[in-house]
Amino acid sequence: MDDDEAVRVALSSFIRSSGWAVETFDSAAALLAFSARHEIALLIADIRMPGMSGIEMFDQLVKTGKQPPTLFVSSYCTPEHQRRVGQLKVLGLMQKPFSLSTLSELIVKTLGDPPAAA
Repeated sequence: MDDDEAVRVALSSFIRSSGWAVETFDSAAALLAFSARHEIALLIADIRMPGMSGIEMFDQLVKTGKQPPTLFVSSYCTPEHQRRVGQLKVLGLMQKPFSLSTLSELIVKTLGDPPAAA
């Protein structure tokens, strides 16, 4: 989930090409309104977005008791963001730009091999 359409398209294309199904959202509100959000196996979310931040969105998911494994990404990571992410039960925080191979390794480590590879 990223408010930057180019980033959403690039990441979703990369992940989809690896064999995973992908849903994209341009805001935290859009993800929170998604009726099948409980089926999300892995959430990749930008920290800084208009309206609700990725961290605020994660806090909302925690309140529902149904937060997926989450990886935060950010181009503008402040020490406060790093501190806050460190307090959450998430996979971590990747600074943009990041290596697609590193992202792929994290996805496989979290979810196992993609369905297409099975």
